[in-house]
Amino acid sequence: MKASSTGHSSAQAGSDGQADGAVVIALEIWVRPRDELVSHPGGRVAAQLSAIWVKPVSVDADLLVDRDVERDRLVRWVTEAIELGEHDARFLITGDRGVGKSILCRWCLSEVEKRESEAVGVVVDGRGRSYRDFLTAIALAVVERLSDDVGETAPLRRYLDELALLASHRQVKKSQADALATKFGAQGGAETKGLFITLRALFSWEQTRTTSHGAEISTTVTDELLHRAISEVFIQIKAAGRFLVLLLDDLDQGTASSADGVNRMVGEILRLRPCLALVHLRNEAMFQDVRREITQTLEVPPLPDAVLVELLARRATQAMQRTGTLGRLDVKNAYDPFRALARAAGGNPYVFLRWAEQLLSAFDFPPPPDWVNDASLWTLVRASAPGADEDLVRPVARLVDRCALAPNRPWCRREDLDRGGLATDTAPLTPVPKTTLDQLVVLEYLIRRNRFDDPPVYRLDPVLDLLRPSVARLLRSS
Repeated sequence: MKASSTGHSSAQAGSDGQADGAVVIALEIWVRPRDELVSHPGGRVAAQLSAIWVKPVSVDADLLVDRDVERDRLVRWVTEAIELGEHDARFLITGDRGVGKSILCRWCLSEVEKRESEAVGVVVDGRGRSYRDFLTAIALAVVERLSDDVGETAPLRRYLDELALLASHRQVKKSQADALATKFGAQGGAETKGLFITLRALFSWEQTRTTSHGAEISTTVTDELLHRAISEVFIQIKAAGRFLVLLLDDLDQGTASSADGVNRMVGEILRLRPCLALVHLRNEAMFQDVRREITQTLEVPPLPDAVLVELLARRATQAMQRTGTLGRLDVKNAYDPFRALARAAGGNPYVFLRWAEQLLSAFDFPPPPDWVNDASLWTLVRASAPGADEDLVRPVARLVDRCALAPNRPWCRREDLDRGGLATDTAPLTPVPKTTLDQLVVLEYLIRRNRFDDPPVYRLDPVLDLLRPSVARLLRSS
């Protein structure tokens, strides 16, 4: 049995005899069971692509690194609002894809709950949701978060139970509403009336069918009704002396079919009040109507190269705590390949971790000295994209480099890709057939920046970025 997957102990920068902010890291190796080893192309036995600790999908707040300025600012904004008794504000967190907005927001939400005992943190992800699905997700997340905190006889309990009923059904029977009324009894005071009484003007009870037990009466839970019900529960949370801190993650990534549709959906969600909302949007999908709702804006910048390597080490350390290791191998230059990847990643954690995952999946560690030559880089790409056709994607990678709108931000207009270069290019490349570009879009090897861009703007999947000549040059020079 051979050691085949890697982990790393710790990282620190600066004073330990390392120049230029280098990161000192010890390489940790653990042995995987034999049944987890697979044969890679060429007959080499190596670790299956399963190093979950390096996959760039985790939003575990414990993995956040080097965001002191951003996290302190965001935590300060929210805690100051709470300390001033402000229940309603909107904080926008924006930045490039993969720069770490989600993990930053989750860390801040956790920190606010630790510092402020009356804070109630709720996370809702907007990706792939329709407006109604988003409302439903918000309602059920709030109910779930508060269910254990609110006693059965507390006034807020009735509102939570009734909101759960409305959010879980498109049609609500009168008998279901009556059952909740019976459960809570005849409680006096406006705060104990519940949603069915407070919002009675929005309920249209109608006979829907006749059964052996008599007529069945029900009402349709419209989007307007559910929106009003959520807002009413937010009001009751405020009345109970709690501060709702709502993280709306990827709010603009819903399923609306037009830019106007996304704008309307985002606007309606932001009008759920009162709450302290952390709103995560992508730069390219910002709308002026949304900005009018925002109290403060936080831009999340790229990370320094050394911090990207530290991020990798942080993930490895966490993995070792969960899985254990079978030995320790100190290699002075073990992290040189990762430093090279970090330099070429343009400060983007997602891109860097995708590449690190490819490196660990394609080669035994440390990789061979020639891992940056064209053939080896193709091996890295094939480890994560086994279906990729080299003859298909290499020309497009060269074309993306030629058409990039800015260094380290390889977004390209479709019209430039079609002509083989920028309009100012005096020696454009041979254009790639339009059918080929269309095929790469379908395969999601070319990723559209915003589905509402006109004309469309694309970039390569980060897995394929290693084939871009500019990236290869950076890796070799490192």
